[in-house]
This record gives sequence, C-alpha cells and structure tokens, in this order.
Amino acid sequence: MTAVDPDREDVIVGELLGAPAYVSGEEIARRLRISRTAVWNRVNALRRLGFQVESHPHLGYRLVRAPDALLPALVSHGLVAEIVGRRILHFEELRSTNDEAERLARAGAPEGTVVVAERQSAGRGRMGRAWVSPPRKGIYLSVILRPAMPPSRTAFLTLCAAVAAADAVRRCAGLRASVKWPNDVRLGGRKVCGILTELATEADRINHAVVGVGVNVNHDPADLRGLEATSLKIESGGEVERVGLARALLEELDGGYAALCAGRYGDIVRRWLEVSDTIGRRIRAESLTGERLEGVATGLDEDGCLLIRLEGGATKRITGGDVRII
Repeated sequence: MTAVDPDREDVIVGELLGAPAYVSGEEIARRLRISRTAVWNRVNALRRLGFQVESHPHLGYRLVRAPDALLPALVSHGLVAEIVGRRILHFEELRSTNDEAERLARAGAPEGTVVVAERQSAGRGRMGRAWVSPPRKGIYLSVILRPAMPPSRTAFLTLCAAVAAADAVRRCAGLRASVKWPNDVRLGGRKVCGILTELATEADRINHAVVGVGVNVNHDPADLRGLEATSLKIESGGEVERVGLARALLEELDGGYAALCAGRYGDIVRRWLEVSDTIGRRIRAESLTGERLEGVATGLDEDGCLLIRLEGGATKRITGGDVRII
C-alpha cells in the first residue's frame, strides 16, 4: 500500500500539463531548482506510472497522454477549491478509503486531505453494506473535514456531499441525477453514487469527520449484476473521464462545505430539495432503532433529518436508517 508522493512527480506533471508543446529539461530544472539529471529521473518515474512522455534532444519533453488514473497531479491541475483537495493522496488499492482517511485524521492530517484509491478490496456503504469497487472504473475517495458544528447537525455533511455528487455528474456527464434521503444519488431510479459519513466526536464537538464518496463511473452491467445500481457509462452510453469528474466533485463539495462553515444551512437544504426525489413521495422507512414507518416525506428539519407525515396526520422525525420510495 504505497501512496504517490505529491511533492515529486506531480511538479513535473504540472510543468508538462501547462505547456502547449515541448518544454526543455533545462527550463524545468531552472524552475524547480533541481538538476537536469533529476528531471530525467522524474520523467522516467512518470513513465512507470503510465504517462506517455516524448523526449527530444533539442526540444525537451512533451506530455502525449496521461494514464487513466486519479493521480494527485492530474486531479489537482486546475482545481478551484479553498479547503477540499489541499492535499490528495493516491493509492492503487486500499481496503477502504474511509479507513485510511480515519487513520490519517487521527494522526493529525489537515482538513481537506483527500484519500483516493483506484480499487477497494473491502469498500463499504452505510450500515456495513459492501460497495463494489472494481479497479479504475469508479471514483472511490474520502475527505477529512474538521467542521465547527454540533454533532446533531452532521447530517448536513451527507446532504452536502450528495448535492455535490449530483452537480458533478451534471457538469461532467450531462445527466440529471436525483438524491434519495439520506445518501443515495440516483439515475433512472437506480443508485449511481453513495455517501458514507463517519465521525469522531467528543462531548458536544466534532474532532473530525470523514466523508466517503463512491461513484459508479465506467462500470459495465456485469460489474453491478444483482444490484439496484447503475453507472454513468450505462446511462450515458459512453465512458466518462474520471479525472475531470473527480475534480468537479471536489470543487462542488468545497463550495458546499464553505456554505456549511458559514452557517448557511438553508442554502444546502434549498439545493438538496431541488434535486431530491424523496420529498412529496410516499415512503417506507426503517429507523436505526428498527422502528418501521410509512407515510409521505414532507421535508427536512433544522438538523437535516427527514420528516414523515403518517396516516393519522402525526409527523415523525427520522435521523437515520433505510428509506424506500413506494
């Protein structure tokens, strides 16, 4: 389990990505204050990662093609975000990005650190459910946040992430996704993205939160057999570029998180309601305590919890659990 060091190859990628043609090794060495031999060694390291880099004795280096990998240099290139994505750690495989992010958070990793894996061997969703994570077909990432909000309002982190995922899908795939409370992003009534928010709390404060996001991007039907799930590739009819989608997801999440940090909870609720396919629908809910309810979803309360109007007219508040639209 080895992460790509963002302070090494990434800087070379940055130089090549921003160049219209060849860039001389001497110019790269001068800008980065390293030797030309060091430039050569790092270019070869990029080639081992799957980058196709042409070299010419008199012209320098030119990036021909980048690999289909969510490498920090590629995702962060052009990223417009204040907090989310300050540091991106890339792994070829992890058991779970949430587990690794939790370990890093407890070790003091800064807010906005993103852990991304090309494959998860034990990816999971809410309530311990498995999350199918075939290699280099989806986006599997977790973000470390340290919000100054009471634990009672952490549902907003999940709402914020779900809206961010729906907006990123619209931006990059041209598909209008909907959100089913509390954490499912759907296309055509089938799940395309899930959110898993996990907390470390102390008394009435949050030490840190880990927000995990899994998106089915280029999964084929065989990858999702037996699941009520779909992928962007299945719905759009063609492959979707994962790097751009990951970058859009981080940007959208950063904007939503900024609203939460500023106390603009209403902005998140308003945007969530715009993409929700739950409110106004008849639903069957099972709470975390095992209580089963049936009624009409009428809205969210001040903590982001779901409100259900029962047959007799009473309204119940659901803080978590499973919801099915009838």
